[in-house]
Amino acid sequence: MNIFIRILLDIITLGMFEIVLYCKAKKIANTKNTELTYSKKYKFNINDFVKDLGGIENIENVSATLSSIKIVLKNVNLINSNLQKKYEIKGITKSNNSVILIFGDNAKIIAEDINKLLKK
Repeated sequence: MNIFIRILLDIITLGMFEIVLYCKAKKIANTKNTELTYSKKYKFNINDFVKDLGGIENIENVSATLSSIKIVLKNVNLINSNLQKKYEIKGITKSNNSVILIFGDNAKIIAEDINKLLKK
């Protein structure tokens, strides 16, 4: 009889535990995300990256979307030719005075750091 009560109490405890976890999971699933998430880290030195873009003097303006950075430059020819491999850039588009770099979800933080350097 003792073993029967023990098994019954274990089943009831596990059942209650499952109900609590289900309620918490449902609450988390129903919360709405109000902001977009993006990575706040990157694997290179921002000063080296700016030097490979021709230096801080070569950069006029920097803007970003979630996955890409548009950099307006004074001279596009000063960009390092190994930029894509060195910084793991997924794509590069050059135009007359600007370059668009596709980084992925860390593009926004890279652009913010370049803008901080521009303000100094």
